[in-house]
Amino acid sequence: MKNNKSPGSDGFTSEFLKFFWKDLKVFVIGSLNYGYSLGSLSVTQKQGIITCLPKGDKSRHFLKNWRPISLLNTVYKIGSGVIANRIKKVLPTLINNDQTGFIAGRYIGENIRLLFDIMEYAEENDIPGLFLLIDFEKAFDSISWNFLNNI
Repeated sequence: MKNNKSPGSDGFTSEFLKFFWKDLKVFVIGSLNYGYSLGSLSVTQKQGIITCLPKGDKSRHFLKNWRPISLLNTVYKIGSGVIANRIKKVLPTLINNDQTGFIAGRYIGENIRLLFDIMEYAEENDIPGLFLLIDFEKAFDSISWNFLNNI
């Protein structure tokens, strides 16, 4: 776990847990395993503090230039990190090979190269075509809250 990160509502920093890990690990692991066996973490483990951070050097006078973040408890981060490390081994087999961005071992440049190859093939074979490239500005802000709440 990285140091100098804000703790969640329990106030335990990663530095604190690292320093006392020898004494605390049985409790932390036991607590996470208990939550796993129940299928749910405790209310305290699931709590977070929501705050907003400014987006870069943009004007702080507009709400759209702030982004919300959740400060989660460090024990929760430990548990989610363990799960993430376990599932990242199988994710490449679950996610389509066409998804090349943000996946370890894949390179987004592959899709850029593919676009150039398709353009070259179409030109050489006199095949008309069209590329439509879409980038959603403020994609997070455009997600339907009703949709998210129903997931």
